[in-house]
Amino acid sequence: MKKKCVLCGGALRDGICTECGMDNRKSDDMYYERINRQECKTEDLSHVHNEKNAAQKYKPPVMNQTRKETQAGGERQEKQRSHETGKSGKKAHNSRTQRKSPWQEKRRSYAGRGKKSPGIKGGRDILSLLIIGGVLLVAIGRASSQSYEDDSSYQLETESDLEAEEYVPYDWTEISEGEIPEAGETWDMEMEAGFYQVGTDIPEGIYTLSGRKGSSYRVEDRLRGISVQEYFGDPAYGIETAEGVKLFDGSVVYIEGLHPVSFHTENAQTGQMKQKTANPLTESFQLSPDGNVLIAGEDFPAGVYDVYAEGQETIGMFCCELQYIRDQEDLSISNYIMMGAGTEEYPEYSTSYKNLVLTEGSAISADYVQFILRPSSEILTDDYYSYYENSY
Repeated sequence: MKKKCVLCGGALRDGICTECGMDNRKSDDMYYERINRQECKTEDLSHVHNEKNAAQKYKPPVMNQTRKETQAGGERQEKQRSHETGKSGKKAHNSRTQRKSPWQEKRRSYAGRGKKSPGIKGGRDILSLLIIGGVLLVAIGRASSQSYEDDSSYQLETESDLEAEEYVPYDWTEISEGEIPEAGETWDMEMEAGFYQVGTDIPEGIYTLSGRKGSSYRVEDRLRGISVQEYFGDPAYGIETAEGVKLFDGSVVYIEGLHPVSFHTENAQTGQMKQKTANPLTESFQLSPDGNVLIAGEDFPAGVYDVYAEGQETIGMFCCELQYIRDQEDLSISNYIMMGAGTEEYPEYSTSYKNLVLTEGSAISADYVQFILRPSSEILTDDYYSYYENSY
């Protein structure tokens, strides 16, 4: 008979350590014998018992289903399982049956076999295992720490791996589709956050773009296979300037951020610019962050709007699901515009967004910030679907 605890050397009383509480009567042979005495030894170790004490394969809990279940809910669950495992062999879809958590199933398995659930003795066993595990972890941690300190080359290599790689700017010379005349006019403009078309708002040309931290530009030209977006600011994820940006007639340009983006070119094709006309819309309206969704053509007229953030909320989102038709096919674009009161702390959030085209059926909503939509002063056409023909 053991007289001292094998873990801490403390005195034993009926095999239980009076110092740490470890049960020194336990042994691997005893555990093995008890496991082999179980009536369900032929089942998988992960099996559970149902309400009828029948063994079944354990199924992990499904996300977004409640863990609590009323008695009536349990009856519905039993019926659902019977339905799912019927003669057809097909599972029912969109099932909303609730499942017990693994802990509830474990408690049920004890009750189903007519045995008592683990009590104080089981708690002592768990405590003992935790103490043993803690001692082992401390020993392993000390050994690992000493090994790491001795291996300086490993430390240097790890720090090198953590260094961030700088962003590589897009190479616009790779675009060979189409040619832009070298001769043209000098054109400079500060473009605020908004939606712009080359040949209407911006002349065709080869540009140098620059901006402050938080601002970005995106060029889309489906006909030429162009879809490029770059951010200004931190070199780890953005650029200071974009050189040789080829803007072809018909391309779409999106600008976002608190600060405008500067456009400069020496070969602007201003002679090809299309003329805008006055916007037929005159009525403004508000969009509140109350969870309501407004539909263009139902709650407000479809058209071209300038969007402005109102209030002191610094971070908000203007959400829109834009509908359009291409080749007689109904399509949509999800656009989430970051907007707010406008602070240097959050330069990615603009205070306004120009020339947003809301086509018939487009849905808009607001998060955190209240917006006011005012009709833009000029438009190219009232065929609002055509604005997105060259977008992705």
